[in-house]
Amino acid sequence: RWRRSGAEDKVVGAGRLSKVKETDVLSMFFDSPSPKHSLSIHNIVREGASFGIVPGHWVGPYVLCQTFNKIFNKGGNSRAAEFLEAPIAMHLVAEAGGIPTLYRSRGYEAAGPSPWKPLLTLIPVTLGVTPSINPCYVPQILTVLSMPQSVGIIGGKPGSSVYVIGRQSDRILYLDPHTLKPCYSEGGKGQGTTDAQGEGEDIADSYFCDAIHHMLCGKLDPSLALGFYCRTKEDFNDLYGRLEALATKHPTTSLVSLAEEPQPEKDYNGLSTEIEGFQLY
Repeated sequence: RWRRSGAEDKVVGAGRLSKVKETDVLSMFFDSPSPKHSLSIHNIVREGASFGIVPGHWVGPYVLCQTFNKIFNKGGNSRAAEFLEAPIAMHLVAEAGGIPTLYRSRGYEAAGPSPWKPLLTLIPVTLGVTPSINPCYVPQILTVLSMPQSVGIIGGKPGSSVYVIGRQSDRILYLDPHTLKPCYSEGGKGQGTTDAQGEGEDIADSYFCDAIHHMLCGKLDPSLALGFYCRTKEDFNDLYGRLEALATKHPTTSLVSLAEEPQPEKDYNGLSTEIEGFQLY
C-alpha cells in the first residue's frame, strides 16, 4: 500500500498468525548502519559493494535485486524478516544473459520444505536497447501489474527512478522516491533525526508518499525488475500458471520463460565427433 491505513497488520507465516506493528516494518528502513535496520541506505550500500554499488552513483534494478537477495539470505537466514516472527523467503530469478527462467522447483526450494514461508520473488529483466521499453512488451507489463501476486515494479524513466505499483488502462501508477522527508533514526533528536522509540505520527508519515503519479507504460526504462509476493504455495502455483499463460500468448517476446525444474547439464567428456576426416574431442 502507498497510503497509511492502520497501525497493525496480520501476517501469516510459518504456520502461525502474528500481529506486526507498523513501526516494526518501518524500523527496517531507519537511517542507521545497525544490522537490525537491514534495509537502511547504509546497509544497502555496504552489502551491495560487492555488486558495484557506490555512494553517489546510479544503481540499476538488477544490482539492487542482487543486494536485496544478499541481505535477506545473509548467513542462510532472512535477517530482514526476523523481527516479524513470520519468516519471509526471497527468490531471485536472474540469468547470466537472455530471458530469465522461473523454475517451479526452485521456488519451492526457496520457500523451504514445510511449512511454506511467504515468498518474495524478484525477476530483473531488460526489455529493449532504446531509452524506453520495446512497445511489444507493454501489454505484458500491464497484465503483470494486474496479477494479484504483483507487488510492483522497480524501474525508472529518463533521469529518475520510480516504483510502479499498479495500472489504469494503458497508464502505470507509480510513486516518486525523490520527495525529501525528515530523517528518523535511532539517534537523538535534533539535526533532522528523531528518537525511533517515539513512535509518533510524524515518524510513520515520513515513510509514506503523499501523492501518486501516472504515465504511459511505454515511457518506462527497459531495465526493470518485476516483484511478486506469494503468501502460500497455492499463490505461487497460481502465479506460475498466470505467467505461463502470458508466455504462451506472447511466445516470441515473453518476459520470462517457465519450467518445472532445470535440465541436468550434459556431460561431454569422452564424446568425440568425426567431420570429413577430422575427429573432434
